[in-house]
Amino acid sequence: VNISLMHLQVVGFAALMLIYVIVWTLVDPRIATQSAFMEQGESEVLIITNCRSDSDVWYILACSFQGLLLIVSLVMAIQSRKAKQYFNESQSLAWMVFSHTFFLLLRAMARSLPADTFAASNIQSGCISVFLSLDALSSLVIYFSPKF
Repeated sequence: VNISLMHLQVVGFAALMLIYVIVWTLVDPRIATQSAFMEQGESEVLIITNCRSDSDVWYILACSFQGLLLIVSLVMAIQSRKAKQYFNESQSLAWMVFSHTFFLLLRAMARSLPADTFAASNIQSGCISVFLSLDALSSLVIYFSPKF
């Protein structure tokens, strides 16, 4: 195994992700949008200000790429099952793939829900935020708990 080649691949992959984010920001910058909601029977207008992209294509590309990475990780977990137990992290990798897939699907479902009212919009944003946080926390637990 050539360590310098592995480091170069990691740097190249990170550069590719950086280029993707820069292109996304330049082509479709996030702009502040305001949504006004008036609940039925209420006399007050509730205004939500948030930043969002004009196109869902970027979100779909990011989720598709994450799905591709999950498939590649699953293949790696299956292929590394027969490695020596000391080097074998296939079980952790399989649990990580399961966890990421689960939270990716939850985020996709939350994003597909209608957000046409003030409460629904806040619930949708809150759910996506909680799912992202739980995804990161579960990754830390899955990876580091076997080390202790």
